[in-house]
Amino acid sequence: MGYFIVILAVATLASGIMLFLLMQIMNLEYYATAWIYGLLRIGLVLLTIPLFVLVTMYMAYLTRPVAIPITSDQPDFIAFYEVPYGMLRGSPLQKLYMGLIIAVWLLGILIKTAVAVVRVLRFDRTVLRKSTLVTDPAMLQLVKEIREELGIRRKVPVYCHPAVQVPALVILGGPRILMGSRDFSQEELSWIIRHELMHLKRKHILFKRLGVLAQTLYWFNPLIHDFFRFFSDYCEMDCDREVLKGRTQVQRHCYAKLLMDLLSKDIPANPAIESAFCGRTEHKTMDRRFKNIMHKPEKKIRVGMLALSLCYVLSCPFVAFGATRAGAEIATDYMRKTKEEGNIKSQFSEKYIPATERIRTVEASLEASARGTSSISRTISANKSITVSVTAASSTVRIVLGSDSASDSFSIAFDGYGVDSSNGIISSSFDTEPNKTYKLYIDNNMNHSIHITGTIYN
Repeated sequence: MGYFIVILAVATLASGIMLFLLMQIMNLEYYATAWIYGLLRIGLVLLTIPLFVLVTMYMAYLTRPVAIPITSDQPDFIAFYEVPYGMLRGSPLQKLYMGLIIAVWLLGILIKTAVAVVRVLRFDRTVLRKSTLVTDPAMLQLVKEIREELGIRRKVPVYCHPAVQVPALVILGGPRILMGSRDFSQEELSWIIRHELMHLKRKHILFKRLGVLAQTLYWFNPLIHDFFRFFSDYCEMDCDREVLKGRTQVQRHCYAKLLMDLLSKDIPANPAIESAFCGRTEHKTMDRRFKNIMHKPEKKIRVGMLALSLCYVLSCPFVAFGATRAGAEIATDYMRKTKEEGNIKSQFSEKYIPATERIRTVEASLEASARGTSSISRTISANKSITVSVTAASSTVRIVLGSDSASDSFSIAFDGYGVDSSNGIISSSFDTEPNKTYKLYIDNNMNHSIHITGTIYN
């Protein structure tokens, strides 16, 4: 979990900055709406990269060449790969800080999710369940014609509720168009139905839900929330562009007039509402949207500017990926340093203790793999020892061992050099001669049995 927190912090900072700069580029209005929407979709997808990297790293870890297990008293899957003990153990202060960070992050996700669920359930209880299905033949025929024209096979019913003042698309148990009690002309109904169904055709809902997931995971990053609002605005403008494609200036004026008439109405704000016809009412947002509606020809963009912006957008995933990997490396180095710092004192104050000076009762003798890695999962009796014959394949042998409890005390001796455990962990490297066989002692210093797991890298 410690890895995830570091990766999350580094990756969301890098992603947020890249997306913020992307919004500034898009605000220059050098581009056609279709290009902006496409570039923003790429930017939105990059927010999933940290999760993708985590899954990829974990799968690569599981599919790595499996270490050859040394005799085990009981099945233990941990024995087949090195456990990052530093994440699980450390000083009490480190545990407290990491625990608080994880708790706050999870609490934020829980609160944001709970609030959304409560609002959706309330909307469902007070509006959706009390809405009536529209059975007017003219309305049903209009919806069917537009749906077939757009190539949408799924049926989309229309419901009516007197409290709804702005038509909206709701996807809760299936897509539906929610209308109010206001009477619209046939032309106005055509614009409204076509607009809401266009959201389904253009996959706006899919990307919006991806954005909601990113907002939930990155609830602490205001840059992510700003980007999602910016993206939602361009979903509406992309929808307007598609609806008005090939339309005359008079038709565009009628569409804009309908939008203006609905701006004074109460726009419902609920997670269950995927799209309201008039969208957000911020001055800058609506000004941009009306410009998009009334300008029939798409804006021409310079090839150089397009190429530069496209390169920038395509670089976003690499930056996010690099930041994620960097976060993993930072976590790895920190954990390794934490583990090794605990061994420094014992390595320099008690190292070079001849193994023969200690009287041991050896209860088992094992043999490591001649090359590669070997895993240990062994229960050692009180004040007993086990030996492992290790044939060095290179100039260094690394030994990583840990007990089930941080309070356990054990030690190792390799070629006469001794190392004591710290917080139930030993991670040490020893210089060796290739093809030479060494004997590793693992000593239980406790008055009760302890279980040791770990890996020998030779």
